[in-house]
Amino acid sequence: DKPGKLRNAGRAPVAIVQLGDSHTAADLFSGELRKLLQARYGDGGIGLVPASPVPGIRNDRVIIKSEKRQWELISARNQQSSQFPLGGYLSLPLANRSSVLLQARDEDAQRYKVSALYQSTTNAALLVNGGQRRALAISNGQWRFSPVFANAGLPLQLSVEGGRGVALGGWYLQSHKNAGVIYSTLGINGARLEVVDKWQPGWQDSLKAVKPDLVILAYGTNEAFDDKLDLALYQTQLDTTLTRLRQDLPRTAILLVGPPDSIKQRKARTCAARQPQPLASVIRIQQQMARKHQALFWDWQAYMGG
Repeated sequence: DKPGKLRNAGRAPVAIVQLGDSHTAADLFSGELRKLLQARYGDGGIGLVPASPVPGIRNDRVIIKSEKRQWELISARNQQSSQFPLGGYLSLPLANRSSVLLQARDEDAQRYKVSALYQSTTNAALLVNGGQRRALAISNGQWRFSPVFANAGLPLQLSVEGGRGVALGGWYLQSHKNAGVIYSTLGINGARLEVVDKWQPGWQDSLKAVKPDLVILAYGTNEAFDDKLDLALYQTQLDTTLTRLRQDLPRTAILLVGPPDSIKQRKARTCAARQPQPLASVIRIQQQMARKHQALFWDWQAYMGG
């Protein structure tokens, strides 16, 4: 029934969430797909973006800015924390009223409903443009979405009061019209599928909260570049991740995007010898696991010519 849902996207929002590595973090491939889907089915909004600026990543729709020394960013790419949210970027305010500015990358007359993915150990609040206020209830160590700021336009200044008692995991921007396609991209440079195991247990609840119609897993390139990759372990990790997603989101479509063609041994004589040695095995495992879990699989390497 998924194509039917897309055809009716003018009447109900359709949410897509893509988790992945640097291809996702750059939001070029996914950004183009977002444009195509939103042009055809309606602009449902920007989706979930990091709470504060993350060096080396971009979003095709919005630019996130802040003053220096406003936030401590902790990334699941190469740091440790027991608090990582869905997406893997933890933003901790360093001032009593740390703020960010969300700017449209291109002209944007859209009106949004905006909420924060947050944790709080104290009574805190969010402010929009220094005026409207939304209380943040104590979350008892769990990630939850804040009350919504309605009918907000870009640029938008968002501030948090509560100091070090608050942690932010992102901003969720959905069309005020509550219709069209919302396409969230949550990518980490250098990430492998196993990065989701660093996120705080229960991160799937945050994913469920945005009611995704489609979840895209776009990992595999960094696994393919590891000549010592334990293929049996990788298969187990993928099997476990898909099993859990199926349990938590039984009505959600799942799509695996295979790794693209790539060159590692530049001086080798043949195309096959130039490729990362585990590439074919990673693709094969993804195909097998997609089949087992009734997920979709798109072979990026084959699309490039194989």
